[in-house]
Amino acid sequence: MFGLDWIILDRNDVNRLVEECKSEGLYLVEDINWEIEDKVIYPGFHSPGNFGYTFGIVTFEKRSVESSDNLNIIFPNNCV
Repeated sequence: MFGLDWIILDRNDVNRLVEECKSEGLYLVEDINWEIEDKVIYPGFHSPGNFGYTFGIVTFEKRSVESSDNLNIIFPNNCV
């Protein structure tokens, strides 16, 4: 698409990404809002094909687990 190597992720792909990140100690900062249905790119408006899509962003934070009840955020040096 647009001469670039793009991969459009669907909900299942994003959920797999979140689970893989958890296995590395990376957790979502806030829940994903799946309720947004308006597509900012759609056929007839900048879509490179006959499909529509929008953009999203997820933010992760690194945590260490000392116990199942106690999650601590790890900050890089000089970041606190």
